[in-house]
Amino acid sequence: MKRNTKKRLVLLVLLAVSNMLPAQKKNILFIAVDDLKPVLNCYGASQVKSPNIDRLADQGIVFSNAYCAWSVCGPSRASMLSGLTPDGTGIKNLRTQIRDVRPDAITLPLFFKNKGYETIGIGKIYDPRTVDAGHDTRSWTKAYIPIGSYSYPEKYGSFVKGQYRVKANTVTETGPEGVGFDGYEDGQSCLLALKYLDELAAEQKPFFLAVGFKKPHIPFIAPKKYWDMYDRDKIELAPFQDTVAGAPSYIYFKPEPNPDKYVDIPDIWNYTDVTEKMDTALQKRIIHGYYACTSYIDDLVGKLLDKLEEKGLAGNTIIVLWGDHGYHLGDHNQWGKHTNFENGTHLPLIIVVPDGKGGVCYEPVDSYDIYPTLVDLAGFDVPEFLEGDLLTPALKGEKLNKTCAVSQFRAGGNMGYSFRTGRYRFTVWMDKVSYIPTDIAWDENKIEDIELYDYVADSLERVNLANKPEYQQVKDSLLSIARNWWNEQHYFYLTGKSLKYITGVNYILNNPGFEEGVGNGWTLSEKNGFSAELSRAVEAGTGDDIACVKVISPGGSYDDGKLMTEKYNCLSGIRGKRAVISFRAKASDASVIKTEFKVYNFDGTENVFVSPDMELSDKFIRYEYEVNVPESAADWEISLLTGKATGEIYIDDVSFKLKEGD
Repeated sequence: MKRNTKKRLVLLVLLAVSNMLPAQKKNILFIAVDDLKPVLNCYGASQVKSPNIDRLADQGIVFSNAYCAWSVCGPSRASMLSGLTPDGTGIKNLRTQIRDVRPDAITLPLFFKNKGYETIGIGKIYDPRTVDAGHDTRSWTKAYIPIGSYSYPEKYGSFVKGQYRVKANTVTETGPEGVGFDGYEDGQSCLLALKYLDELAAEQKPFFLAVGFKKPHIPFIAPKKYWDMYDRDKIELAPFQDTVAGAPSYIYFKPEPNPDKYVDIPDIWNYTDVTEKMDTALQKRIIHGYYACTSYIDDLVGKLLDKLEEKGLAGNTIIVLWGDHGYHLGDHNQWGKHTNFENGTHLPLIIVVPDGKGGVCYEPVDSYDIYPTLVDLAGFDVPEFLEGDLLTPALKGEKLNKTCAVSQFRAGGNMGYSFRTGRYRFTVWMDKVSYIPTDIAWDENKIEDIELYDYVADSLERVNLANKPEYQQVKDSLLSIARNWWNEQHYFYLTGKSLKYITGVNYILNNPGFEEGVGNGWTLSEKNGFSAELSRAVEAGTGDDIACVKVISPGGSYDDGKLMTEKYNCLSGIRGKRAVISFRAKASDASVIKTEFKVYNFDGTENVFVSPDMELSDKFIRYEYEVNVPESAADWEISLLTGKATGEIYIDDVSFKLKEGD
């Protein structure tokens, strides 16, 4: 009995000590792959042999509908690493440096550095043209090693000189016999990452290790081993290589393999006509090279996963694999990215959480959702300066509260915003590249062109449906989605705070305390014999401005008289949440009023929520009414129903906030 008592005491002491120790921070391995499109088995495709990426997918959540913010390396990477849209970062080209436009930006690796993590960047994480020589020096605890300073095995001789290839200026090249994975830049980046993982495992410090692979970016050069995985004769070409019927002409881009840069591209392909196509043999060679490069990167990903397991790190490491944008391989006669089409914007995103669930998330997500999600998964409060949404629910097998993913690109002097829902792509081209939500609220009159694609009816984007009468209701709904997204961004830029990650914000943005009078933001609706005067009054004792509804003739129903707010966008931070409508009120006579919350949905339907009776007294009392905001909500308005009141009603401090804890 005494021995058992001692054992219990020891166990209790050990449990107490363990509870006093800080929780072990989760490591993060972030793998960025340049120009990787989701032609992978884990995405339901079979073109590319990618067993290691598929292995990773089996361990976590595959986001089957993830999209880039801008289909070019520099803007896309700046957006993801800043947690902002391209309008928010100011990076929309390959020249502007992040610290020139956002000198105080807390980037994703810098956030974790500030939290005590070892932060290490390898290869291409940022686009090197948008950062300093240290790959944004302040982001890393260990100095960045430039790709150009890598050393290679002497046995490879002259092969590694001059872009690590045999021939210069060719769009494809099969690596020579005897040169393995370590004869190329990405192979050396992988070896450096493996070295750091050995060190980090020994140091036992939490780490954020970012590994960026440059392939399958053009030129398509890879070791022979990976070319041999494919039979070129069996490679299938894009089934639709023509322009879109009914779409504007400026939405296309000059293909990346161009004869001015690559000697193995014929001069006849001169880009003067977007319908001019490469011959079949050249198309197959280019696609073959892309697939070979992708399988090469897949092999390197496998080496990283093996090292995590070897060092016992897999059980406490969040893994992200991300492609910075999509890539065209002949569809619409496009070769590269630089478009708002599906293949230009659709990217792979896989997130693995230790002891997490595996599966597929089919809802559309943005690449700048990654930053807040990693912060949340690591156990930190999400900063209010981030624009993205949390993907954490999907990693738990739950539904996300996202309406669409948004990609942006400029062409023909216009700025295009492309909204991808589960079924549709809706692209609005604003008539000037300077017309952006940073500066201006939504104005439908500024739309120059619209594209609409239905991926159930036309998965290849062959016809622009924007002007088809049978799609008018769909178009109207998608216009509401675009307007809401735009105005939410506008609010973010005005305040610098995302309503997704702050509480206690009054969502009625215009004159909730009547300091600007009663005519600004408020309307008194009268019907069925109800009449009243609306005026501004002053609260005795405090001098505060308040609203006064002086009833001249009561109505027969509560909604015969309505003191109404403006119609507001339903911001994504409150959809699907529980909110509280509250206000202070008193009355000269014993009166009863109600509160109405009216929701206008994206599909054109409405929901109306009316409170129970609220009995007013001759002293100010705060009244509250809780509502569930539908996920389908596009707009909302609040009304105080005064139709059956008498005398004078005084109202102040109208508020609409998320319920605490929601």
